Amino acid sequence: MKKCLVLTPSFLFLLTTTAFAANYVKPDEFKKWLESGKSMIIVDI
Repeated sequence: MKKCLVLTPSFLFLLTTTAFAANYVKPDEFKKWLESGKSMIIVDI
């Protein structure tokens, strides 16, 4: 039971961290996209 209580939150934390890392665009790359007129949808959360 203790093992489950430790593994579940750590697994959720790992998934959350991975999601944030995957969706990040570096400022230089974003600026290039804006200047090139690339079609995009910006969502600010």
